[in-house]
Amino acid sequence: MPICAGSHEFEIDQRQKFLSMAEDLLSTWCEGLLLFQVSKPEDSSRDGGLWSPGDERILGRCGDSVYPFLWYADHYQDERFLEAALKVMNWSLLNVAHPDGSWQNDINEKWQGITVFITTAMALAIFHHGKILNDSTVDAWMERLQLSGQWLSDTINLNFANINYPAANAFAMVLLGKMLNNPKFVDRGKELAHGLLSWFTEHDNFLYGEGRNNKKFPLNISPNGCYPIDLGYNVEESLPSLTLYGLLEKDTKVIDKVVESLQIHLEFMLPDGGWDNSWGTRNYKWTWWGSRTSDGCQPAYALLADRSPAFMEAAYRNTKLLETCTHNGILTSGPDFYHRGLKSSLHHTFCHAKALAIVLDHGVPRYEKGTRDLPCQKEYGSRFFPEINTNLVSYGPWRATITSYDFPYKRWIAGHASGGALSLLWHRDVGLLFSGSMSIYHLVEPGDMQKAKGEFDKTLTPRVEFEKDPPLYSNVFNLFGKSAIENGKYTNTIDLSSKMESSFDSESVAIRSFSKLVNRNLQSPEVGDVECRLIYRFTKKCLEIGVFVKNIPKNGALYYVLPLISTSKEPVFYESSKRVIIQKETYRLMITSDCELEVPKISQTRIFNFVPGLEALEIKAQLKSNLNLRIEVVNSFYKSG
Repeated sequence: MPICAGSHEFEIDQRQKFLSMAEDLLSTWCEGLLLFQVSKPEDSSRDGGLWSPGDERILGRCGDSVYPFLWYADHYQDERFLEAALKVMNWSLLNVAHPDGSWQNDINEKWQGITVFITTAMALAIFHHGKILNDSTVDAWMERLQLSGQWLSDTINLNFANINYPAANAFAMVLLGKMLNNPKFVDRGKELAHGLLSWFTEHDNFLYGEGRNNKKFPLNISPNGCYPIDLGYNVEESLPSLTLYGLLEKDTKVIDKVVESLQIHLEFMLPDGGWDNSWGTRNYKWTWWGSRTSDGCQPAYALLADRSPAFMEAAYRNTKLLETCTHNGILTSGPDFYHRGLKSSLHHTFCHAKALAIVLDHGVPRYEKGTRDLPCQKEYGSRFFPEINTNLVSYGPWRATITSYDFPYKRWIAGHASGGALSLLWHRDVGLLFSGSMSIYHLVEPGDMQKAKGEFDKTLTPRVEFEKDPPLYSNVFNLFGKSAIENGKYTNTIDLSSKMESSFDSESVAIRSFSKLVNRNLQSPEVGDVECRLIYRFTKKCLEIGVFVKNIPKNGALYYVLPLISTSKEPVFYESSKRVIIQKETYRLMITSDCELEVPKISQTRIFNFVPGLEALEIKAQLKSNLNLRIEVVNSFYKSG
């Protein structure tokens, strides 16, 4: 996807293309959401709520849609959406609002931190579109905002929960303070915003605090020197909130810090606008386009486009990806979600609708000409980020992430990829090839994640995996339960003690990782430590992977597992026992091994994972000792024989 620098006129054209696309997509989403609004006047527990097919319930946070609904009603003078906004807010006030001004996350979930999000949505709806509401409605909502604002001021401080909450509250407090003429709220917002400046890492300016206060790491630093960082929440919620605060308050100190941080986070955007959050603490809510219940990167990158032309490009490409993942008016959970026939949660749609409404109401600044290349489009060899213990590779046609990030989210160990795993691989001609998911799919936030069974449980992270022989019982699952089965699996991707080193010469970039095979409880097999060394060597022509394992247990099977991102529409050719070819449009992807490769007997068989919403062809190479494997992309169609 070559992107060239253009003239000033071309840059402005890109801005206009973005605004037009954002308006069309927001309109599509509003129309889609309206289809799921419940009309049951006789039942106040349902009337006006948004029924989410993927969750099979009315979502407690559906009141956030009041803002995009009012945007649509005002923009198009459409009474349907004025009524929809009034009804969804009435449902929320009757079912999830508390007398003290707080709101709860769901009907049966008492978490109240989300008060900051629905309060901000209400405030923005009135701030930008209150003119189409009658006076009594505005008065009632403003009274509620005063009550909620006081709860937020008293409750969400700098140390409240994950860092996204005080970041969101900084903007909420200043917005409410100006709307309600309450200087104390404004002061509270400033206090939060400036307090957050100490929560950026020293080396790379990552915002940290997603999963902070882990009891094992009281100083918020892991043994490998990592901080609790989640790319998805940072780019889609915290940094956009601080952007909106800074612009509203004209606080250049905060804006300057946010711009620095946005630049480093942009290193992890791929050419199609996807975000590589294969390593983040809250990776369990990652979709390829962002994070499941956050709002979107557009209020940060688009509204600060005058700081860098690449910011506008990032907003444009990510919005284009959101458009691609939208079907029947609803944003789905990743590129391969819809054609799997899965039902979607509405959460993604009304959250990201708010982000586009903000951008369209605020307006995107004009900016001077300059390169629109994303950082990943520049070839730099390798780049190490010590505060997440992660290497990025940009060499020839390859873009890759190898991570030993060792900060788990709270007590959940088997979450994001670690252990020196190749958690992401991208090729210039065929796109995404590997994308790491949770090591074990687990509902860390049950109300905000989709249940997975069977094929959806399999991780998408390339890995060395040992599975010991099960006990000699036909009903082993019933006797021991699923956790017992998983404790019998050992992999490098859960090892939090792994190490990495890199090297490069005139012909290649090499990353080496050193890890152990452990189970979800960080335990080694009965034989003791099973050491694993992985070598990833990137050349202009191919990727070579070497796997070396010591002290292999004898009571099970050891594999190197390669879940290659591939839809069921792509033909697969088992050319020999040691070579597999996948046809990708005009290119063919070849995987060659010195060990025998196992592929599904039915070539259309694919596994799928909600994190990050992709299909994959699972290829396995059984290891006896060592393995050498080669991945290559060739510009031609496969011809058998």
